[in-house]
Amino acid sequence: MKQQINKELEYAKDFVERSSWHIFLTGKAGTGKTTFLHSLPKITKKKMVVVAPTGIAAINAGGMTIHSFFQIPFGPLLTKKAGAIKSSLTDQKVTKIKIKQFQAMELLVIDEISMVRADMLDAIDEILRKYRRSMEPFGGVQLLLIGDLQQLPPVVTSEDWSILKNFYPTLFFFNSHAFKECRYVRIELKKIYRQEDPVFIQILNEVRDGFLSSNSKLLLNRRYIPNFNPDKEQRYIRLSTHNASVKAINDKKLEELKSKSFVYKAQIDGQFPKHNYPTEFELELKIGAQVMFIRNDSSSQKRYYNGKIGEVTFLNKKKIHIHCEGEAEEIIVPKEQWEEVKYVLNKKSGALETKIVGVFTQFPLKLAWAITIHKSQGLTFARAIIDTNRAFDHGQTYVALSRCRSLEGLVLTEPINEYAVICDETVRLFHKISSDVVPDDDLLDTAYKEYQVSLLRDVFGTNSIEQLLFSVVHLLQKHNRWEGSLYEVIEKLIHEVIQPLEVTTSKFVNLLSVYIYKNKREELVSRLRDGALYYQEHLCTQFTKVIEEAVFESDNSELRVEWAELNETLYRVVQTKARCFVALINSVPVRSLKEIIAKEEGRLLVKPQRFDLKDVTSKNPELYAILKLWREDKASDKECTTSAILHFNIMKAIADYAPKTMSQLKAIPGVGTTTTSQYGSEILQMVRQWSDKSSDEDILLKKLNEDLGLNITKDAFDRFKEL
Repeated sequence: MKQQINKELEYAKDFVERSSWHIFLTGKAGTGKTTFLHSLPKITKKKMVVVAPTGIAAINAGGMTIHSFFQIPFGPLLTKKAGAIKSSLTDQKVTKIKIKQFQAMELLVIDEISMVRADMLDAIDEILRKYRRSMEPFGGVQLLLIGDLQQLPPVVTSEDWSILKNFYPTLFFFNSHAFKECRYVRIELKKIYRQEDPVFIQILNEVRDGFLSSNSKLLLNRRYIPNFNPDKEQRYIRLSTHNASVKAINDKKLEELKSKSFVYKAQIDGQFPKHNYPTEFELELKIGAQVMFIRNDSSSQKRYYNGKIGEVTFLNKKKIHIHCEGEAEEIIVPKEQWEEVKYVLNKKSGALETKIVGVFTQFPLKLAWAITIHKSQGLTFARAIIDTNRAFDHGQTYVALSRCRSLEGLVLTEPINEYAVICDETVRLFHKISSDVVPDDDLLDTAYKEYQVSLLRDVFGTNSIEQLLFSVVHLLQKHNRWEGSLYEVIEKLIHEVIQPLEVTTSKFVNLLSVYIYKNKREELVSRLRDGALYYQEHLCTQFTKVIEEAVFESDNSELRVEWAELNETLYRVVQTKARCFVALINSVPVRSLKEIIAKEEGRLLVKPQRFDLKDVTSKNPELYAILKLWREDKASDKECTTSAILHFNIMKAIADYAPKTMSQLKAIPGVGTTTTSQYGSEILQMVRQWSDKSSDEDILLKKLNEDLGLNITKDAFDRFKEL
């Protein structure tokens, strides 16, 4: 049978990859939101960061917590956007590397958005606008918000709410002042994969919406079984609202087992915070214990999944065997690894990469007679006992009930009453309003055309190059220990190459946008080809020609490192544009430019390249080369930097003036007592030897010209010697 296409999932993929619109991806429990999240690296070429509100959610999503990535303090977050007089982020300290990460990011994915507070989203907006130097919402970064607002809500203490209520009607993310400025599309996944029974699905939908019909209530309450005591083989898990009651149940059940206790200690490598531990650091188990797998089987056998219940049948110091209902063979449980990651910016390629900073290795199990509703989010159970009347917040009953595959698989500790079905009215209203912004082919077409125009503006635009050139100017102004013409060359590039193109680019892209919106493909391809040829010559070729005429040298290590980074980035930006222009000259579709850019920005870039600048030269280049080689040898012998031996400014001055006496050497600016006492004799000896050799060559040249009746210049003679 041909598999039916999930239209909503296709829209989600297209809006991520072919637009810059913000996306709210929602859907009932079990509709595949997490599966879509994990497929994103294969879908998009955009530089993506994944964050979540809690540590466990971040690890499950393969990203970082919001607080950690954005370096946001805990507690209420007040921003100017929300109307605060002073921002909570005023004194925020952010490293240069972190700023570069913010600037490189194109797509920000926030998982479990239902638990993200509005003030946190406004804080993210403030940070990205500030460090990306953009007044657009979220600094121009595309948002993909994943979650179900009918599930678990944001957590806020009464103390925090007493402050934040002055700025927000509720703390659901959609009340973020920044989000209200955004243009977004709401995509709701509708195909439910967890449950198949239409009657149970209808009951869940009513609980989700906060209106339980009398018939559904009757059917659901048939699952109330007083004093229910299941057989051990049935392996029910109890869902409760509080950590304390869950721990008490699990501890009591484990203590009742008379078998020998085994404790398995996790191995932690690197940095892995305690609050992010996926299971116990010291996992205590006994034969007969009911456990739950907390990871999908990473092997090809796929014998277990996150949420699968089983019973411990064998234990020793190194092995654990689990039997699951309905399966003939026991599972020999391997240890699994959880990674704590952070995002880093690859200095050489400019690409955002995930770096593993810690690894937690442990058996993927936890005691499972009971679990909290919060920690059950995302899990699936065949059988569960649910204490619904202790649900204390919006969405908790729905989360608990929707963990079950079937109505027959759940048992209620008490009948459902009206207090157990709680749905926030503001959520209901937001869903009603946002349902007007649903995807269709026309909306996608509009978003895609906008994205193409934006992409072409980036490709033909010169803003990124101009900002980098100004960064070089500021860098050179900040330091004075350098020689050469780099400053003058950068100024020339700005005024003679970059700025003259700005007006041209604006008019050109406006013309291209007309062709795009009017679907004039042939005219668009023709104009793109002509424009690419023009920009290839007047931007890339001219830029490279001018900058490679620059002369630069410095002994300042900080300056050299910063210039090297800017040089590599400049090269990559210009090279990326050149690749795009070549593609457009060859009639490659606009949509393919993003893949070209991604490859150039690090996905396939192995070795970083830079513009090759010319070295500083002296009036006496041969003497300068002799002194330079001597300085490098001395630094190697003493295991120090070359500048610690002799600063290159002084070295160049010595080569220019060629002193032959100690008094002449001391007269050179910068040459002090330390230099003359340590290296004066060696320097003078090198100068004299060079001078004597030069004199001999001058005599030889004079004799050649006289004897042969020639007029060979000194420069020509030197070039002849090199040959």
